[in-house]
Amino acid sequence: MQISTSTKFLAAVLMIACCQYATAETVTVTEPGTLSTLIDATAKTTTTSLKVTGPLNGADILFLRQMMTAGLTSSETNEGVLAELDLSDATIVASEDIYYKTSKVNYTTADNVIGDWMFNNCRTLTSIKLPKTATSIGQSAFLRLESLVTVELPEALVTIDKSAFSYSSAIAEVAFPATLDSIQTYAFQSATGLKKISFADGATLRYIGESAFSYCTALEAAELPATVEVIGTSAFSGDAALTSFTFPAALKEMGNNVFQTCTNLSEVSEIPAGVTSLGYGIFQNAPLSTISVSKDNTCYEVQDNVLFNAGKTILMYVPMNCGKTTYTVPSTVTEILNFAFYKVATLKELKLNEGLTTIWNTAFSQTGLETLVIPSTVTTISSYMLEGCTALTGVTILGTISDVPNNAFREAANMERIAFAQATPPTFVKNSFYGNPATIYVYVPSESIPAYETAMTVANRSSYVFCDINTSDIQLPEANSQKLNPIRYDLLGRPIKGTAKGLFIKK
Repeated sequence: MQISTSTKFLAAVLMIACCQYATAETVTVTEPGTLSTLIDATAKTTTTSLKVTGPLNGADILFLRQMMTAGLTSSETNEGVLAELDLSDATIVASEDIYYKTSKVNYTTADNVIGDWMFNNCRTLTSIKLPKTATSIGQSAFLRLESLVTVELPEALVTIDKSAFSYSSAIAEVAFPATLDSIQTYAFQSATGLKKISFADGATLRYIGESAFSYCTALEAAELPATVEVIGTSAFSGDAALTSFTFPAALKEMGNNVFQTCTNLSEVSEIPAGVTSLGYGIFQNAPLSTISVSKDNTCYEVQDNVLFNAGKTILMYVPMNCGKTTYTVPSTVTEILNFAFYKVATLKELKLNEGLTTIWNTAFSQTGLETLVIPSTVTTISSYMLEGCTALTGVTILGTISDVPNNAFREAANMERIAFAQATPPTFVKNSFYGNPATIYVYVPSESIPAYETAMTVANRSSYVFCDINTSDIQLPEANSQKLNPIRYDLLGRPIKGTAKGLFIKK
């Protein structure tokens, strides 16, 4: 198309023609690589709506990118206003022509593939219909397209790859075809405008990858096909608008933190019979009041509204809004998983069992615990174990642990007392006691006080008053116990070490 300026009349006619072309134009490509010969320079920068049919290769894709302000590299920009693109009757064909490149990779087209990074930086794009024959959408194909509102997925689609639509925050709804098998890692992460996902009748989706829909903060419902077998780590984490969830009947595996910080998720269905692998922290910070497992599941069980593995050797999860004020851990338990009691704010008293060996990160974080006795069989405590337990005043560790890790008691602002029964101090680090009282009373065997004074020098967030554990009211394991006396204080309320004369006040 050539624009002549010889007369005002001809210019006006051509302008009208261009406007008509811009509103709804169909271009048919018969030979791959020829799209640029079918759209002239003016139309290239003024067309807002375009349908393309026929075979398209890398050169054609690059030309379309240029119509949407993008270019061959991430730094290249072009004039263009194309907003609506219909490729439903087009076909992507293999070629050596490059549509996008980085310093390390040249991206070319493959048959029936929406390739990696194919439409990234196409900032004017608001609506796209993808080729009906396309079977996959590549990595970051539509990454950070903040103007993209509508996407029509291909009827033949099998795979949506990593970060395909990540941070495309204006997409409101996505309808997935029946043929779709997998939605890979981060596919729709932080698509913050996404409110609804739906699946065609007869859907065969099998796999949802790590963080696939994480931080889709507007997502109100996620009704998955019954065929889904795997839901990856953090798949729906941060989806604050999600209120309920039904587990697919074919589900076998869920990763860690699947619904972490789904702060309005108050109801989930029964965990299905076929589930054989559950991660930790699946419902962290979700306000559930109950949890249940199919009676036919052979790998997991629920007792007293607490989730365990079969045989109850691993305590996995206690619903945040369960309302428990006291709880006794079954004698069979050897591990308490990450986030197991997270934010059970009503829980004031917890009786841990002899036989327990490991307490994982954040196990009791932000509970209402007032004191805690860690039994003699525990050999490992972890970071953030009692983080944010503001009602906590004292902790007794009866066993032999190797170290007190960073932030184990972080922001337990009233934890004024800790006791260690072991003679040899564990290893301490700078933030073993972070956000705790300025002064902490440390109870240890009298002969070990000098060693603890040295070992705890590095943990300089607080200062310490060292006391003989045998003159306290702490119940020691039988092997270590001596005659116990009530803890003694002087008239200023300070604990008294060793033998002293005068008036003693019992607390």
